[in-house]
Amino acid sequence: MSEPIEKMSEPTELYNIYFDYEDGKPPQYLGTTNNLDKWLEENNSLREGEGSEPEELYFFEIEEAELYIY
Repeated sequence: MSEPIEKMSEPTELYNIYFDYEDGKPPQYLGTTNNLDKWLEENNSLREGEGSEPEELYFFEIEEAELYIY
């Protein structure tokens, strides 16, 4: 049986993260998070495992997400 979903006690800000390859195509959606620093830490951990250099938040396009729960 799956774990119960934890209720959010307070509203939280969510952020959509995109990377623009500057190739004329729309930026690529990478994910949504409520913690940009944690997301970047995980992203860089994956990159370093592949032998790539770590990235900084300013490399990405970050927009506040609009969440509608009905």
